[in-house]
Amino acid sequence: MAKMKNKSFDPAEDSEACFKLISELYNAPDIIFPAQTREKLLEAARLIEEDQDIDQALALSYQALKKFSAKERLTIPELKALTDFVQSAFYKHQGKELWNFYTVYGAMTGPFIF
Repeated sequence: MAKMKNKSFDPAEDSEACFKLISELYNAPDIIFPAQTREKLLEAARLIEEDQDIDQALALSYQALKKFSAKERLTIPELKALTDFVQSAFYKHQGKELWNFYTVYGAMTGPFIF
């Protein structure tokens, strides 16, 4: 599984890593997905594939992840990898960009699953 390097947020490089993690999770055979989770992951992957805004893809990934239980996010490797990536991107995504990131899912909900 891809790990995010400890450096500043790089949309081009991080888009590729995010796409890989989303596809690994989406194609995992043993995971039972909550309602609308697969659709959000598919939409996030589509946004990345079309070279659109990584912020929106991260927000959709976050929305999908928060539907899983905390135990699932910690014990299922594909879920943990994507959760760690989104968390890392969230904390590295600073300044004006962070305000745009917040607006997709609410100002205070970001850190709750991390």
